[in-house]
Amino acid sequence: MAQKRRLSLVGILFAGLLICLNLVVWCSVAIVGILSFMPDPLSTEERFSEDAPHIGEQAPDFTLSTPDGREVHLGDFQGKVVLLNFWATWCPPCRAEIPLLETYHRRYTPDLVVLAVNDGEKPSDVRAFIEQQRITFQVLLDPAREVNATYGITALPTTFFIDRQGTIQAIQIGMLSQAELDANLLLVGVK
Repeated sequence: MAQKRRLSLVGILFAGLLICLNLVVWCSVAIVGILSFMPDPLSTEERFSEDAPHIGEQAPDFTLSTPDGREVHLGDFQGKVVLLNFWATWCPPCRAEIPLLETYHRRYTPDLVVLAVNDGEKPSDVRAFIEQQRITFQVLLDPAREVNATYGITALPTTFFIDRQGTIQAIQIGMLSQAELDANLLLVGVK
């Protein structure tokens, strides 16, 4: 009787193992099939319209206001490295990278200028966010999204790394990691 019970238990375990193995194989085939229909990811350059500025080109000049009404002109920063970040308060990745941008702004001032162009939000909302996050870098308002359009922004956050001559050296779509920020700043001459 005990031997019969053992054989029965072994049979049940073996059947369970076969079921699990079949499930793993079926899931693997399904995942490979799904992935084969996904489009290839676009390069950074392919995500922008033909009219948008590209790596190696001069950054288009603009003038925008801060939430307190002061005008800021990109051309005023000729001779400095500019990190030009497009963002919004409602964007979780944008919010997540703010502390990193603040850290680098404080670490590398005056060699690095951080300009954060807000994506068309109300000045009062942006002001409240700046105070809440204790942001000290320059936040600019783009109420009509004209500068966003000029730079071909299709996703937030998007960051342009502009060298001392005003040339775009790198473009990062999506949230910056510390490693990406370090690599791109090295590319534009901030060590």
